[in-house]
Amino acid sequence: MDNLTHSLVGAALAELTLPADAPRTTRRIFFITGVLAANLPDADLVYTRITAPPIGYLLHHRGHTHTLGGIVVLGLATAAVCALPKIRESVGAARNRLWLLIALALTSHLLLDWWNSYGVHPFWPVSSRWFYGDAVYILEPWLWMLLGLAATLNTQNRVGRALLGGFIVVLLGLGTWMHVIPRPALALLLVVAAALAALARSWTPPRRSTVALGLGALYVCLVFAMREVARAEVADAPAEMVRRHRQIGDVAIDRVTFPARRPVDLVLSSQAANPFCWNAVSITRDEKVYAMTRGTVAVILRNACGAPREQRVQWEASQLQSLARLRALYDSDCWARAWLQFGRAPEIAGNVISDLRYSDPGRPNFTTMPLRDWPTGACPRHLTAWRPPRTDLLQPAQTR
Repeated sequence: MDNLTHSLVGAALAELTLPADAPRTTRRIFFITGVLAANLPDADLVYTRITAPPIGYLLHHRGHTHTLGGIVVLGLATAAVCALPKIRESVGAARNRLWLLIALALTSHLLLDWWNSYGVHPFWPVSSRWFYGDAVYILEPWLWMLLGLAATLNTQNRVGRALLGGFIVVLLGLGTWMHVIPRPALALLLVVAAALAALARSWTPPRRSTVALGLGALYVCLVFAMREVARAEVADAPAEMVRRHRQIGDVAIDRVTFPARRPVDLVLSSQAANPFCWNAVSITRDEKVYAMTRGTVAVILRNACGAPREQRVQWEASQLQSLARLRALYDSDCWARAWLQFGRAPEIAGNVISDLRYSDPGRPNFTTMPLRDWPTGACPRHLTAWRPPRTDLLQPAQTR
């Protein structure tokens, strides 16, 4: 998730673990610690440059610091800093509460990052497999509103309260202006925020944080429930038949029929502030090619994705890719092999490889990498050993 959401979760957890009679200094230490610990796993962004781009970002971000082992190391390091004499003296008898806050905030980061289609591999070194929630959009305005409202009302400084509340309002407006947040969703967000603000004014800070975390959890549960409905809709409306006569690499494609293919993966992501409209990438394969098809899924409401539609699932044109070329790149190109530790929807167009999760076909995104003849010894350095998400495509059917 985005760092604003992580920070707001850390602030809410700080309020819940803070002693009721804590002085101002202790309160400040708890909130700084909660926000920093909730964001600390993203410290891996500092060293992504040890490997050439874009490989460094793809492999090291959400890398070792986003594992259970990494969380333990970060927790011990944070606890060591909090054990410094001045901090220990300021916290006093609340130090056990501070250790609990550190553990909760760090763990929350891993949990939140699992929710979306980017994924995490939390069980390294026991397992380097990626796990994907395929549910909550990486920028979720409902969480901003719920958690941000509690944090704003809990802020004791009037200027700080105005700055935090204003920042969240500006983000919501900017998201609507950029067509990321639908206008009906923005209107509903503002109405719910006004109602909650009226109710929460008389609440204690811990109660505000508890309600915000509880409502946020309920919203996330709703999104995961809608994910299952979206999966069922896609199962009932697979990608349509495509008839083409063309060459893909060394494979001649003639009258390709998607329903005859074996499903490999379905990548799902709800749209921002709208759990009733989903983006989908369907991946299927046969013995020679794999096909990736982007689409949108209207869950429950036929107009959830905009104009009313006759079919809940609408597919775009499919991208047909050669399994032989993908495997050849994996076997012979060390850069492509490193890239495939991350790529879940590998699109090869000409001499460029991209992950179709993050942009329309043929459009570059942060995963885009040129494929070229690298000189001997020019392989990327400091690589990880994550299990490639598309192991199911990289190995022939008879050996899997």
